[in-house]
Amino acid sequence: MRGLHGRRVPRHKGGLLVTDLHNHPDKAVSIDYLVEICTHGIIGFSHHPVHARVMGFEEAISALCDTIEQNKRKDLCIEVLEPGLARITHDSTSGERVGYAVNTQEVIAGMYHILAVGCPEILPKYTNPLEAVEAIHSYGGLAILNHPFWISKHYWFGELNGPWSIENADGATVRAFEQLCEKVDAIEVFNAQFTLSKRVNDMAKSIARDLGKPGVFCSDSHPKQYSEFTVGVYLDVPNSGLTIEYINESIARGEFEPSEERYVSPAVVVLTNGLLLLEGKLRNVGFFRE
Repeated sequence: MRGLHGRRVPRHKGGLLVTDLHNHPDKAVSIDYLVEICTHGIIGFSHHPVHARVMGFEEAISALCDTIEQNKRKDLCIEVLEPGLARITHDSTSGERVGYAVNTQEVIAGMYHILAVGCPEILPKYTNPLEAVEAIHSYGGLAILNHPFWISKHYWFGELNGPWSIENADGATVRAFEQLCEKVDAIEVFNAQFTLSKRVNDMAKSIARDLGKPGVFCSDSHPKQYSEFTVGVYLDVPNSGLTIEYINESIARGEFEPSEERYVSPAVVVLTNGLLLLEGKLRNVGFFRE
């Protein structure tokens, strides 16, 4: 399945390889689809502490290895380059395609979600977002603040829910938010899910620009969407080989090119996330809730 949202962004841009680090693929995807997304570029399999049907990095690699062993598929080759990073080669009828899978995790930290890239341990939920960033860094991981202006009441039971803005928040919330933005390595400035609330991305771009933080594009694909690589950033893959350290340093230094801005179809977002446009605002109405 090529995706309910439409086409993916191109694999290459001026010799650079597309990278989409924030995704929650469905455990039920077919092997053929798994091969497709693993060889399209550099894809992050983002562990999620709530959604049980999300496929993590270890599950993805295990599924690919099992199909090679059981079905004697000579068109696939899996190389684990280091813990949390694998190189996948598919020798298809249209030619050889090479991609990479990376272990990432969406960490719930207070009212925020922080993407940990290259962290070898599954981190717990945190009340204090700064502690989450410190934990990620202690493992040598990269910390990306996901969709900073969208707060999901599915995980947060404070006063802020849905989209929020600095202008409407109290002083303590703004100060804590700015401190968190200073501590993270990058900010997700374009999330392809927010078709119905594009201002969420516009505000994220503004805060990243004001603070001089790298701004990444991510698809944030969810189960049943098939929307990986709706957007991404383009990285150079060195001749010496790709490493997690190289990915993290490239993102932290802003050494990448963003893809075009494209959104997941509004119908798909509504169908998979249980969201409705009501009175001009996104409201979580609860269906499909885990």
